[in-house]
Amino acid sequence: MLGLYLIAPEVENDRRALNTLVGMRRAKKEGRYMATAPKGYKNTRNENNKPIIAPSNDASFIRKAFEELAKGTTDIETLRKELNKEGFNVSRSQFWCLVRNPIYCGKIFIPAYKDEAAYLVKGIHEPIISESLFYDVQDILNGRKRNVPAKNTKREELPLRGFLVCKRCGKLLTGSASHGNGGKYFYYHCQHNSGCKERFKAKEANQLFINQLGQIVVKPKILDTYYEVMSQLFKKDNSDKAQKLKNIQADIDKLNQRIKNAQSLMLDGELEASEYKEIKASLQPQIEKLERQKVQTADGADDYERFLDKGFNILKNIDKYYESADLQGKQQIIGAIFSEKLIYEENQYRTTEPNPLLPLISLSGAHFKEIKKERNGGNSVPSYGVVPPRIELGSKV
Repeated sequence: MLGLYLIAPEVENDRRALNTLVGMRRAKKEGRYMATAPKGYKNTRNENNKPIIAPSNDASFIRKAFEELAKGTTDIETLRKELNKEGFNVSRSQFWCLVRNPIYCGKIFIPAYKDEAAYLVKGIHEPIISESLFYDVQDILNGRKRNVPAKNTKREELPLRGFLVCKRCGKLLTGSASHGNGGKYFYYHCQHNSGCKERFKAKEANQLFINQLGQIVVKPKILDTYYEVMSQLFKKDNSDKAQKLKNIQADIDKLNQRIKNAQSLMLDGELEASEYKEIKASLQPQIEKLERQKVQTADGADDYERFLDKGFNILKNIDKYYESADLQGKQQIIGAIFSEKLIYEENQYRTTEPNPLLPLISLSGAHFKEIKKERNGGNSVPSYGVVPPRIELGSKV
């Protein structure tokens, strides 16, 4: 009897802990964030006096963090330090967790429990960013991204830093300033600890890059024709997207209906609760995957005309756009044209993988014809099935 009295408080504590856990988990499944609000949010209560989180004064910093990372022109640590200077104090580990947290796009993470797998649910709080922006950043952080600077490139005098590789050792070039003759002079050079002595003046390399960008001349007729072709392709793509979205939604509805059917069977006593949980646990991840596909498919579906107009205007005067752009704009132009790094050699730039758009819209250029003739052994008919292994930026087209 004494043992029963002694163990009773412990049993009661365990019961209360279990009830709290179940209650917290149920609230999360209803879309409520049941903890101290993360950075960018504050704890408050709704009109029914129930706890909820709402965007705080730091929400603008969160939004900026995701938007800047999505552009792919800066590394995460440089961005964190910039935000710290602006008043958003966050440690390195906190910042990494922050940009991985789906709470900011309106989702709440439900961790795995017993036989139930982990999954995401839609929260009742106001999202700070869109789902598409969140997933874009995740793709960049996971390495599924385009050519972006690998290091801190926040110097206007060094726009090519992070995009150049050494012609001697093949390593990524960096850049820095040297003081002499009463002034500051910038150089691109190999890493100091690499033992390589590659080094050249940044001012000359930058100007040569602008000059060679100016040699990308596109005939207006070809540009107009290509614009029309691209418009038709985008229209068809939008039509395909609409059908794909319809199919995805049908699959989501089908899976949700299966969960409802299983729930009805459980309530009617024809299915055990454990069996229902197993069915729901297997279907919920599929629904989350389809929801993500839906967001990514719908993203930018109606903006193709704006993107085309802006892109083709830049193509017409790419060197002028580059010169007038800020550092971030310059790096976006470089990253958009060249999917691989650049090599500066013998007063010219070369790359193994330029954007295939440029040769396609420049086929009528006289010098490009000469290059084609040499590559095709005197045959003036271009070989469309082969991407040239080396293309000089300075080719007049």
